[in-house]
Amino acid sequence: MTPAVPAVPVMALTGSSRPLAQLYDVALLDLDGVVYLGAEAVPGAAEHLAAAVGMGMRLGFVTNNAARSGRRVAEKLTRLGVPAEPTQVITSGQTAARVLAQRLPPGARVLVVGTEDFAEEIRQLGLTPVRAGTESVTGSVDGLLPGSLTGSVPGAATAPVAAVVQGYSPDTGWRDLAAACRAVRAGAWWVAANGDLTVPSVDGPLPGNGAFVDVVRRTTGSQPLITGKPEPSMHTECVDRTGAKRPLVVGDRMDTDIEGAARVGCPSMIVLTGVTSPVDLLGAAPHHRPTYLAADLSALLCAHPDVRGTSTGWSCLSWAVGAGEPLSLSGTGQPLDALRVLCVATWDSGVTSVCAADAEAAEALESLGIPQCGTTRPAAPGTSTRRHHESGHSRQNNEQETCSS
Repeated sequence: MTPAVPAVPVMALTGSSRPLAQLYDVALLDLDGVVYLGAEAVPGAAEHLAAAVGMGMRLGFVTNNAARSGRRVAEKLTRLGVPAEPTQVITSGQTAARVLAQRLPPGARVLVVGTEDFAEEIRQLGLTPVRAGTESVTGSVDGLLPGSLTGSVPGAATAPVAAVVQGYSPDTGWRDLAAACRAVRAGAWWVAANGDLTVPSVDGPLPGNGAFVDVVRRTTGSQPLITGKPEPSMHTECVDRTGAKRPLVVGDRMDTDIEGAARVGCPSMIVLTGVTSPVDLLGAAPHHRPTYLAADLSALLCAHPDVRGTSTGWSCLSWAVGAGEPLSLSGTGQPLDALRVLCVATWDSGVTSVCAADAEAAEALESLGIPQCGTTRPAAPGTSTRRHHESGHSRQNNEQETCSS
């Protein structure tokens, strides 16, 4: 598929004098940690998205979670107050199934480690999904016979599988992973729908598909083909389906959503309702740095303030960061705006230790979970394209107010 958007560099952390819902025509939204957390909607998400649609923005949904079909994802979104059609949804399960069908002959047997919805995606493309069998032999090394990969066709108990594919399922167990290891060692092509180590939940991050993939990787010494984000195909297909001219990728993960946006040349917005923390952002590698920073989806409805270089450091609205080691934060206002200027200061300078110059700065750092004068994850050195001495330089030339969320 030819990319629908040019693969060009996207400047990190940019200001905008207009609400993003007016500046971009389609939001390509991740789901887990952005629109919902498990079975529950992220507070305010449905209302914020409805307001964005009212401002003229259209919605596409791009999820690395292969557990549900596009139809079931659309049904879940609609139940949570976000009306959606299956055609608006791109899942990593769909992408993995297409990759398998492009390489394997019709009817090829594929061992599925994942949900029944995921297996159905593979079946619909003319392949034969099979499961780890229930038969076992006492005393065998892993409790499974080599031929205990069963399907719905004659000879399933003895025919080899051409491929193994892994997608997230909360029901994945030892027998599933043992069958995958056995098949991979026997030469089956190994594909993973995504490599996310965690999934967000109301109780914090929990093991994701990448954690189960890592079990097979460590056990077999093999490497899978990962088809989901940050690979560009999912965002590219969503752009194609929606006809987006000015797409904006919205997600909660730097290593999938933000990197995936960078790979297809799309601006991106990261929200803090999922797995990424402020400390994570300070240590972001260049290809993990978002165009916009947001507390939640309400940021689609408002302008975003500039971060400017000054003669002594950086500023954003009433917040300032003084250059040096450690960086020195001072000022007043929303903690999110303090985080904006801290991100740019850290990315530009490579300095990752921060101290508060006044009480309000100390409160902001505490609310963001950023330790004072503590070293966060190191930023990549030598990646700055603008230094703090570029006095008065702005990432946007327009004045604007910050989001209140």
